[in-house]
Amino acid sequence: MDTLPILRNFFNDDLFEIDLENFFNPVIKEACKVNLKEKEKEFELVASTPGINKENLAIEYKNGFLTIKGETKCDTKKDTDKYIYREIKCSNFNRSFKVDEDTIDIENIKSTYIDGVLKIILPKKNPEKKKSKTILIE
Repeated sequence: MDTLPILRNFFNDDLFEIDLENFFNPVIKEACKVNLKEKEKEFELVASTPGINKENLAIEYKNGFLTIKGETKCDTKKDTDKYIYREIKCSNFNRSFKVDEDTIDIENIKSTYIDGVLKIILPKKNPEKKKSKTILIE
């Protein structure tokens, strides 16, 4: 049984959409785990990016997608040590989330980065108050 369609339906949301093509990629999952929280006036997306310098992170909004990109740089000198086991590697990651422009105030998205934690604040647009109107029946 193919579970991708089931997961696609499970994560289907009009506001944010998970990039399911990379959902099971362990490098991406380990490099940038995220939490998304809804508050009264905003959404808060928190990404854990340990070991990545602020200068090696980028956030971009383009064509309805908010993308977080990161890169861990390695020392360029030739490594002559003999490792028995090595998990720390140079890598890049890219996480994208579909953002509903009718809900999020794109112009006022803000972010902070402290101690390996990237916090992105996505303010909600003020919903237009719906006017009440009585319709005359002719």
